[in-house]
Formats: sequence, structure tokens, C-alpha cells
Amino acid sequence: IECGSVIYDACSLHDSIKLDHLQRKAGFVCSDAMYRTDSIQLMKFLRWDSLGERRKVAKLSLFF
Repeated sequence: IECGSVIYDACSLHDSIKLDHLQRKAGFVCSDAMYRTDSIQLMKFLRWDSLGERRKVAKLSLFF
């Protein structure tokens, strides 16, 4: 997901939601959490930023 994040930063809202869903699924797999675990708390536990935030940082660091 991370490698081409600058390229697909201009994706549609629907595609962005799909990518966020994929990140949440990866978080469940990596942490071995139960399915009903709150995804916001899971991302905080894993110390993962949202994909939108990471795309913004990657794009800014690429251009500056």
C-alpha cells in the first residue's frame, strides 16, 4: 500500500475508503485482534497513522 501512495493520492473517495478498509484488515491480522475490536483503538495500539495522513506526508516529503 505504501509504495505507490503518492501516485494514488488522487484516487476517488470510494477507492480511499477501500484502501482504509484494507489497512484495518491488515491491522487485525498483525495484532491478532478480535474482529469486533474498535478499529480506531487498534490503529492507536499499532501506532499506525491513517493512510490519508501518510499519503499527505509522503507527497510533501517528495516535493520538498
